[in-house]
Amino acid sequence: MGYQPQQSDYTILKQHTKETYFRMELTNLNYQTIDYFDSVIISGTLTISADSDVRRTLDINLFVKDDHLLVGEDSKIWFNRIVKCSTGYKNLRTNSIVYFPLGYFWFDENSYTYDISSKQLSVKCNDSYCLLNGTRNGQITDMEIDIPAGSNIRGAMISALTQYSIIKKYNICELGNMVSNAINIITNQVYNVVPYDLKFTGTTHVSDIITKLRDLYPGFETFFDIDNTFICQPLSTLQDIPFVLDADFIEKNNFVISENRTNKLSSIYNVIDILGMTIEPDYSSTVCTNSGSVYTVTFDGLTTYENDKIYAVKVNVNNNAGQTMKINNLTAYPIVDSEENTIGANKLDANVMYCFKFVDNKFYYLGQFQVHAVAMLVDKIPDLATQTYYQNRYNTKNISYRVNPNSPFTVDKIGQIPDFKSDNDYSKIYSDDLASQRALYELWLETNWLDTISLNIRNIPWLDVNQKIEYRSKIYKDTKQYIIKNLQMDLVADTCQAEIATWYPLYPKILN
Repeated sequence: MGYQPQQSDYTILKQHTKETYFRMELTNLNYQTIDYFDSVIISGTLTISADSDVRRTLDINLFVKDDHLLVGEDSKIWFNRIVKCSTGYKNLRTNSIVYFPLGYFWFDENSYTYDISSKQLSVKCNDSYCLLNGTRNGQITDMEIDIPAGSNIRGAMISALTQYSIIKKYNICELGNMVSNAINIITNQVYNVVPYDLKFTGTTHVSDIITKLRDLYPGFETFFDIDNTFICQPLSTLQDIPFVLDADFIEKNNFVISENRTNKLSSIYNVIDILGMTIEPDYSSTVCTNSGSVYTVTFDGLTTYENDKIYAVKVNVNNNAGQTMKINNLTAYPIVDSEENTIGANKLDANVMYCFKFVDNKFYYLGQFQVHAVAMLVDKIPDLATQTYYQNRYNTKNISYRVNPNSPFTVDKIGQIPDFKSDNDYSKIYSDDLASQRALYELWLETNWLDTISLNIRNIPWLDVNQKIEYRSKIYKDTKQYIIKNLQMDLVADTCQAEIATWYPLYPKILN
């Protein structure tokens, strides 16, 4: 959990004269303080990045009074030492020093230098993710690790974390398909379990297992928070979260030193084109008739429905709302999407072969033999002629349009810049509906985070990434809400380089 500032903290920041301090505490593996660094900080940078699993890194130069800080088993700098860092400000009214936590860190054993003449020690530190990714620990060798289909994802992650690392503090949410809690109709697994067998062989890191489990479904992040707790949680779109700083406070107190606007054009994709699973049906038929909203399909020799079988059907007409289907003279059952809602009218085109899986008296619509979906960022919903052009261009009717006229990256403004995704985990997406959900999520990642402003500001020590602020641009004179992506705090100059990305309120919640 991040630091929760009080009104008195804001008062300290607004002081015209500030005395700054930096404190390094050494703790044992139980986070109990066992010593302090008796030194003076010459320079120091704390970097916090939302794009990295190692979220917090620390790079400092110290003036030391003796050689007790040289690396060694009896030194303060060794493998079993954790550094708890804080930055402080003197309250001029009370003459007391108020400290703000910066996080817990581990020494990087490959980055120490000591100059005996100047008595300077350079230290680079990483947060506790370095214990999982092989930087300091986390490597698993000569062991085959199997996580069978049906294992609870959260439980498997906890097991990997606690069995193969020394991490004991964690806050791990239930992981799975956040769009729909329905079963995975291909594997018959519920939404929060591993959908297929996972195997890890050879040299593996704990972080490899965690990443694989985390990315089975989109929309989750893993990191260590400022209290050194391992966190796995849904990636927030901040839709209903208030901003931590408003534009008037920032402007009134002159927090901004300079502003630079950048757009990473080489990384922009405003069309996401996903190829999912290639479906292999158990039965196929091209003989289909209809009466009202009922398809009747002829399959030679079938006298009963078979659960978990996939039926490929060439429908003879477009479907109606609430369409049902029956085989031969058997009972008619509804055609539903992955969330068990009946499909909308004209979802199915006449004379096209579609695949359906029969589960518990429902025909689940999967799509054609090749699962395919496209998501596009647009100023407005295209007219029918343009939609037809896009359908022919990308060879699918399964196109979703994310409307955001405020974005500078829409196809209307800069043309189509497609990103094609297939193979690996994409090849396991088993229906057009789920492919659409994934495409929309990927589109959000590849456009919403790339319209950025770089701010040089006076340091605000409790700021963190993935927080929302309100800012009035000195270049464009407009007031918007932004997501903090990266922070680089100069602990001596008491300034911070902040990279913030435009947050677009027209985006709906991606995962709800």
